[in-house]
Amino acid sequence: MYNIYEICEKTNKYIQKHCFDEKCKLIQDAIMETREGEYIYSFAKYVKGANIKKLEDAVIETREGEYIYSFAECVRGANIRRLEDAIIKTRDAKNIFYFARDVKGANIKKLEDAIIKIRDGEYIYSFAEYIKCANIRKLEDGIIKTRNGKYIYLFAEYIRGANIKKLEEAIIETRDGENIYKFARDIKGVNIKNLEDAIIETGDVNFIYYFAIDIKGANIIKLNNARKQILERQETKKKPEEIDKLVDQLIQ
Repeated sequence: MYNIYEICEKTNKYIQKHCFDEKCKLIQDAIMETREGEYIYSFAKYVKGANIKKLEDAVIETREGEYIYSFAECVRGANIRRLEDAIIKTRDAKNIFYFARDVKGANIKKLEDAIIKIRDGEYIYSFAEYIKCANIRKLEDGIIKTRNGKYIYLFAEYIRGANIKKLEEAIIETRDGENIYKFARDIKGVNIKNLEDAIIETGDVNFIYYFAIDIKGANIIKLNNARKQILERQETKKKPEEIDKLVDQLIQ
């Protein structure tokens, strides 16, 4: 069984001797009927004389973000506007980001709005980090709505012009002990007391401990007492099997 690259190579050798004739059209139709994005994109990219419009329609129908993006980036004569609308409909955050980054003539504002609606923290952050002319304020609001502690922290750490106070409030809302700790450790100008209260609220004894030993200005006594109380509550907490034993005693 031939792979797509062998098919393209053999088709091009045939075209060199003849032309893109009915035999080639049959192969092209068969490629489209596979509904496989990789096959459709590769045929459009590598085979001379391929019908780009028909293959573009076919790759859009696959709804495969990777190959819609690749078609727009690499296939000469591709309709960027149509492929842009198609990639947005896939809700594939990674390839929407790639489209914005790599495809000449892409509508950055439109793709930015799409990636915010998906609420994917990783690619909202990546959009802010790597896309020129990105709207940092809008992306910041978008990253906050994801409630993803990791990327709220990274946004504050690496995105120039980020609103630290606003992101600090957002990281507290996540109740994510690890990233509240990192926020306090790495971000300049934060309110240590607020983050200290927040780390205690998470009940995460490991990061309460790290906060106490690593964060300059932390209230070590307060954090240590909070950690002890949480551990004591965990030790005294009744387990389901213990409740079962008590119920069994009632029945006896």
